[in-house]
Amino acid sequence: MKLLTFFLSLVWVTTLYGQQETSYTMHMLNPSAFNPAYTGSRGTKSILVHHRNQWVGLDGAPRTTLINAQGRIFKSLGIGLNVASDQIGALNRTDFAIDIASAIALGGENFLSLGIKMSANLLNINFLDLDYYDLNDQAFDRNISRDLTPNVGAGLFYYSPNGYFGISVPYIFKQEYFADPTDATLIYGSDVAHYYVTAARMFEVADNINFKPGIMVQGVLGVDPRIDVSADFIINNKFSVGAGYRLNSAVMALLGVQLTDNFYLGYAYDFSTTAIRTYQNGSHEVFLRFEVPEKLIKLFSPRFF
Repeated sequence: MKLLTFFLSLVWVTTLYGQQETSYTMHMLNPSAFNPAYTGSRGTKSILVHHRNQWVGLDGAPRTTLINAQGRIFKSLGIGLNVASDQIGALNRTDFAIDIASAIALGGENFLSLGIKMSANLLNINFLDLDYYDLNDQAFDRNISRDLTPNVGAGLFYYSPNGYFGISVPYIFKQEYFADPTDATLIYGSDVAHYYVTAARMFEVADNINFKPGIMVQGVLGVDPRIDVSADFIINNKFSVGAGYRLNSAVMALLGVQLTDNFYLGYAYDFSTTAIRTYQNGSHEVFLRFEVPEKLIKLFSPRFF
């Protein structure tokens, strides 16, 4: 249980300006998690579930579940709904968001989408779940329960059948959580804006085999960026097999299969390359999407982003 104190201290109890938002290994399948401009870009109505269980076997390790529903309400206007739940030790956070995106045709099958995110979150911390090192520490005298706190975000997303490029800031405004009980001018926890840059490109390397390298850079001002690189082989527009590397953090394996015209299933495993690997058994991620193409047209060439 003392590891719960470690997690809470690391992420929230100090004013930490590090990486705070969830980083998904299969981010290329779910850009809506951090870029509202992706909404509606697939030209389908869809609902997906994305679950990440990080550092399995470690008490208080992060667990995240995201549910997204999206589609087009007009030819060039997409709308999406997101609900995400984060659990880290004694901390529980729930985010609600509405994404709206408008796509501009650039010619051929090239589009530039502009999106906004309107969100609100709930934060709860139950200090009774912790073991105390200092029973007289006033920082743990009361639990934290915060009402819905609004925020906004924005992004752009260029895409074609063979690739994409995106830039986004899902939560623009800084949010401060709770003050030091001994000094109301001090803030113990806060969120700061995270910046995302993503890109991927599809290359045909043989009949019915495509190669898709990609990158995501996640940054916070004043902190070294988090960089993910990955590469997938897509076979017969049905199977995806790949690997990735998170700089100074983890090696990843990625698998995916288009189960039917409407269902896609993805799985990823992270093997940590840091000292924490001796205390846990890796991280697992599962992704499931159901979608219906516009006008119920069959998906002859599924898009793997």
